[in-house]
Formats: sequence, structure tokens, C-alpha cells
Amino acid sequence: MVVDPLGTVRDRLGDRPGLLWAIADREELAEARRALPVLANRRFRVDPSIRPLKETA
Repeated sequence: MVVDPLGTVRDRLGDRPGLLWAIADREELAEARRALPVLANRRFRVDPSIRPLKETA
């Protein structure tokens, strides 16, 4: 399945396995980022060194 940045399904394979190609449009991606500025609204800095707590039994 090929889905655009706004969640619209653009193409999909049928019920059989196969290969589906798509070319990303940079302007469409930029427009989606302008319409849904989730990264600009992020409140916390992402720190890759932080690891989830291990569950204890």
C-alpha cells in the first residue's frame, strides 16, 4: 500500500503478493508539513540515550 503524508491511500496491491513502487513528491511533503506542523509543536527534546525502564516481575 502507498499512503501519502496526509494518510490518503494512493495505490495498493491486490490480494496477491507483489511489488509496488511510488515516487515521493517533495512539494507534497512540504505542504503536509505546513498543514500538520507536529514537529514544530513538539514540547520535549528527543534524547536517543534515554532507554525505556526494564519491567520487573
